[in-house]
Order: sequence, then structure tokens, then C-alpha cells
Amino acid sequence: MIFNFFGVVGVRALPNGLVFESKESRLIFIDGELELAPAADQYVRFSAGESRVLKNYGERPSQIISESAEWIADGTFIGGSASYIFLQEENEQKLYVARSWGGDELFQLPYFYAEKYFASQAIAMGNQDLWTIYDLAGVKVKEVVCSGLSSRPGRACFTDNLFFFREGEEPRYQIYDVSKRDLVSSVTVVGGLLGTLALPCGSVLLIDTEGVRRLDQAGPMSAAPQTIHRFSTALDIDENDVTVWHDTKYAYIASSVDRNNQLLLAMSLTNSDPVQELRWSETWAITDQGGFVSGYNYLTLERKDLLADSAIMLWEPGEPLTEKLLHQEISPVVEVSQVASQAKGKHGYCITIQDSLTNRAVRSAVNELGYLLGTCCSGVYNRAEEILDRSFDGKFHIEITTPVGPNDFEREFLFEYIKYFRYFGGLSPAGSKASLADPIVTWSTSAS
Repeated sequence: MIFNFFGVVGVRALPNGLVFESKESRLIFIDGELELAPAADQYVRFSAGESRVLKNYGERPSQIISESAEWIADGTFIGGSASYIFLQEENEQKLYVARSWGGDELFQLPYFYAEKYFASQAIAMGNQDLWTIYDLAGVKVKEVVCSGLSSRPGRACFTDNLFFFREGEEPRYQIYDVSKRDLVSSVTVVGGLLGTLALPCGSVLLIDTEGVRRLDQAGPMSAAPQTIHRFSTALDIDENDVTVWHDTKYAYIASSVDRNNQLLLAMSLTNSDPVQELRWSETWAITDQGGFVSGYNYLTLERKDLLADSAIMLWEPGEPLTEKLLHQEISPVVEVSQVASQAKGKHGYCITIQDSLTNRAVRSAVNELGYLLGTCCSGVYNRAEEILDRSFDGKFHIEITTPVGPNDFEREFLFEYIKYFRYFGGLSPAGSKASLADPIVTWSTSAS
């Protein structure tokens, strides 16, 4: 099921659900029930077990909370694992500082620009030419000379225990084993690695441009990985990213292949069942967040035609990848019609909604507004290939009928939504000098 949402910054686990957070609002999912709620002052920037890093939406320092301590970080949070957090601090000079979750300093490193990966027992820092691996005492364990390729094909890939560094022009990767503190072997793929995923059984999935391969750590590390799936359309090492994770039953791979080709794969962790594949082209594109939290899989999406308008796909372990996952949770009665305008040759839009749930009615109105903004407005945040309606006068009329009236947040949210895209998104009616007006919202109550 897909639930539309306005921006996604963080995901927070709850005892019986999860919450998606943004600066504008939160989407709370508890015991199968969904609610759009006001934003909190902080969001979860990073978590590991019961420990977490809370970040304010402004520039204030991060708050660190663990089982044994609660403190304010002096520097900028960069990353971490269940064993440590990694900060950029500055006194007389910039430094990288690794600290325990209790705040004790583990080690320092001079600041230098680098990509970073944080494993539980090692930190890798580097670029396309050279990667350096440190242990948790700050000791330089290994330097790995890489391909030197300046483009994305030269990027490294990581799991918690195995690091993959491209050797040269050919898509051959040196494999560094964290537990053995050394390079142990190499592997050749097709086109280049887009992602890697460690599985509970000890194997590692390698995702390259051609498909998915399994590297069995139980066998000789020099053995060729087994091909378990080939993409019907090859991915592009320069253009495509993949998001990978697993739940208790399946491993998942998600990618926005191109504007009109979204791909989600599921591979069984326990048997040789056929790989499940879900493709779609309409409305929502895959972004870069996905995972398994509080018993649910989630994948973040964005409206293809409107920047910052987002959605969440949610499903349970073992749920098949079918068209059912693409259904949106919206009000049972949603009607959109054009209304006459005082401006000659122009028109507005009227969105009429009837629902037994006030909160769902608000989310359904926002969903229709997002579609219409991409259809009839131009500006920085509109990414539509073609604007279909150039006769819009900038006015939305929204009529909502529910058994219970809105609370203050629900009442104001529709206005805030339009205001955001007017000011930050720079949207205005295409082909017109008119501005995007505040919506005209009428609430009615009726017996359920």
C-alpha cells in the first residue's frame, strides 16, 4: 500500500509501529492505523539498537541518547554504528573524532575530504584513487589503491565485514575482509557494482549492471559468484542507484531504472523460489531510502512530476510483490472538477472529498493537490515533461465532508502545503501572470 507524504527526512521505530518524519509533518503508522500529525522539533538522524542521534531541523547540535548516557555533541554528526559515532569537530583545526555512545573519545584523525563507510569494527575513508581503513583504535590497518576512475563506475561498495574496491578499467574488485584485516580475494562482475547486501546465511548479494549474483563466503573466496537473476533491462552504472535490504523472509532490491521504469525485486532467503519482480511507470518514482523497521518493509517514493512531494510504500514480510502494493490509501469518494473563473479563458479546480476519517480526507486532498500542481503549474519544483493545463487561474476549491471536523493541524495543513510550493517550489499557474492562491477550503460534517 502507498501512503502519500510531504517530504521524508527520518524513520523512527515505535514499539508497535513506526513514524516517518519531516520538517513539515509526521506520518505515524501504529497497529495498522495511519495518521498525519504535526512535525516534532527533532528527527532521528541515526539509530543503532536503543541508541540514537536526534537532530534539530535548524543548525543546533545533535543530541546523543544511549542506554547509559545522554549528551550534546560538540561537532557535526557524520555517521556511526552500534559501536561508536563519528563526528567532525573543530577547535583550532578541523578534526574527525570517533566517540563511544557514552561520549568518550576513541580516537582522532586529521580532517580531509573523503567518502566514508562505517562498519561495526572498522571505518573506511577514501576516494576513487585510494581508500584507507582504520580500526576502532584509530590505527591505519590498510591502504587500498583503487581504479582511479573519476566517474561513478569507480565507486566502492560495502557490507559490514566485506569491502569491495574496484581495481581498474575492468570491473574487477578487490575484497577486504574486516575480520581478517586484509585483502583476501577479488571478484569480477559485469559493468560494475551498484550495491552489495550481506544475508543472514553469510552470503553476499552483488548487484551489477546485468543482474544479481551471490558470493558464498562459506566456499573459496576466489570462486565466481553465482548468477541468481538477470535484469530484463540492464542498469546503467553512471545513472542508476540501488537500495537494498532484507526482512525475515526476503532480500529486496529497488531502483529507479529511468523516469518511466521503476523496479522492485524480492528474493527468498530460505529457498529457491522464483524471484518476484514488480515494475511500474505511473506517478511515483523510487528514491534512496528503504528498509525493515518494526516489522514492516518501507520504500520511499517521490512524485515524478513534483519535487518534494513524497510517498511511502509499506508491506509486511512475506507479502507478495503484486499490483496491490501500488494501491494508494485514499478516501472512498474523491472527485475533481473544473470550476468557472472570473478570468477570461481560465478555470480553477474543485476537489470534493467524503470520508469517515478526517485525517485520511486531508491526506487525500493533498494527494490530489500534488497531482494538479504537476499538471497545471510551472516553476523550479515542477519536473513534468509537459504541462498539460495552461488555463489554470491559481485557485483550488476544496470541499471536505466528514463526521468530525478537523483539528487545528489538519485545518491548516492544506494551506501550508500550497504555501510551501508557492514560496519554496516557485510554482505558479503555467501560461499566466496569476499567482498560486491560498486554497478555499469548506468543511462540512455529517453523520457517519
